[in-house]
Amino acid sequence: MSIPPGTRTKLCGFGRYPTITGRLVAARDRAELSAVLQAEPSLIARGNGRSYGDAALNADCVVSMLGLNRFVDFDAATGVLVCEAGILLAEILQVMVPRGWFPPVSPGTQYVTVGGMVAADVHGKNAHRDGTFGQYVEWLELMQQDGTIKRCSRTRYPAWLHATIGGMGLTGVIVTVAFRMIAIRTAWIHRELYTAVGLGAAMELLDRHAGRHYTAAWVDCHARGKALGRAVLFCGEHAEVAALPPGTAALHIPQRWTATVPLTPPCSLLSGFCGRLFNELYYPLNRLKVRQQLVDYQRFFYPLDAITGWHRLYGPRGFCQYQCVFPDATSHRGVRAVLQAQAASGQASPLAVLKRLSAGSGLMSFAMPGYTLAMDYVASESTFTLFRSLDAIVAEHGGRIYLAKDSRADEIAAGYPVEQFRHFRKAVDMRFNSLLAERLRL
Repeated sequence: MSIPPGTRTKLCGFGRYPTITGRLVAARDRAELSAVLQAEPSLIARGNGRSYGDAALNADCVVSMLGLNRFVDFDAATGVLVCEAGILLAEILQVMVPRGWFPPVSPGTQYVTVGGMVAADVHGKNAHRDGTFGQYVEWLELMQQDGTIKRCSRTRYPAWLHATIGGMGLTGVIVTVAFRMIAIRTAWIHRELYTAVGLGAAMELLDRHAGRHYTAAWVDCHARGKALGRAVLFCGEHAEVAALPPGTAALHIPQRWTATVPLTPPCSLLSGFCGRLFNELYYPLNRLKVRQQLVDYQRFFYPLDAITGWHRLYGPRGFCQYQCVFPDATSHRGVRAVLQAQAASGQASPLAVLKRLSAGSGLMSFAMPGYTLAMDYVASESTFTLFRSLDAIVAEHGGRIYLAKDSRADEIAAGYPVEQFRHFRKAVDMRFNSLLAERLRL
């Protein structure tokens, strides 16, 4: 069994911070993957590199899973799709939407792998009512350090399944995933838009529309005083055929306009004056928009995917996302404290999203019943100083920081059952390792 040759190259997550020089090995099938696992003393699997920080970085060996990207089976009676872990969500959408099927949970980009969706137990705009992706996993196949495969389900190796969902790739390499899709009649979304003059109104809107299939709110992080937390709320439902204009194809959408950011500008174009200007314009402009609109699923779920390389606009230092969640009992106080702290720091985020969550499905899942706030910042020492103050707020209010977005915390939030996860890892194998795992001593 030959070991695929590796290449020393610069590696980073989507935020481009941190960046390391590491050995990248591309496995094209199970045999090559098995050879790598048996030969390497330390490694981590990598999907499409869309986790923001260092979750898929290892200075010794990083195994690219993009070669294991095949459809295996689909049962139209149950909606269960079986596929290899390296397949992109975009590829699934391209094949399954025209057939009337949609993923049960989708993150904010379609350019993630299914294995990555399991490892991060991703949530979407329907997390308040439909939970996280891991809840829809029927079973998965996990390759261990000796090349053997465990098929984990809720009846066979359930502890392995529980630790792998949300386990950030630290329990083994996810090879195959079987998960339930949902049936749709059209590729269109009936979208409704609401504006809220402050944080209290925004959270009240999210609570009021908790029965809607999809909800998420953009938040103006530059606003202060009574306007603190002013927001634009988007609600969505899968449209029925009868709601489409005459002549509209139900399961096919028109070609999407796209653009590319070809170069990294010498400084950030999304912070400072530019970020403030965007926030100042975005809220009033959305107040003028049509409240109800029919949009295709690409525009509703993946607006930033239309701009390839948009993350380069943060400049050469890269960016970090701070995503935290607070339990229901402390959500209002916690979110308000975070918004006040970042506004007072003078480093208001140009892009921020507020959503409701329900419980995650894995041992180390980020999601819990409550509110989550995600904010982007240029990677800098002043940003990290701000983040440390936000860490204290999260800890005080019993919250968590999303491991798929983190790139610099020196200890994991107490809201995670970390000792239980560490115990599971030590009892199994510590060969699967990442910079995130080392940093947080997982």
